[in-house]
Amino acid sequence: ALAYEDLHEWEHAVQQWEMVLNSRGEILQEEFPADLAVGHLHLARLYVRLNDPAAARKHYDQFLEMWKEGDDLPQHRQATVELRALASPAAVALSGH
Repeated sequence: ALAYEDLHEWEHAVQQWEMVLNSRGEILQEEFPADLAVGHLHLARLYVRLNDPAAARKHYDQFLEMWKEGDDLPQHRQATVELRALASPAAVALSGH
């Protein structure tokens, strides 16, 4: 998924992240909940790039819900800012379109 992101192949990256998240227990074990949360953050950002704000919101919400008891890291703060931006006209700028 990350390799596709680096190549800016957003659709392929989404497919790979969805596969990883849907394979929970096979790829992501219960001992790695942070990886699961970060997967949702990657998907949220990819859906912003693909101009699908509803899917982006869903994954931002899942990330923030999973991380609500976690440390206040820059990723958490940035995700909150990005989610708020989806509700504003500036969301287009965030997506790079």
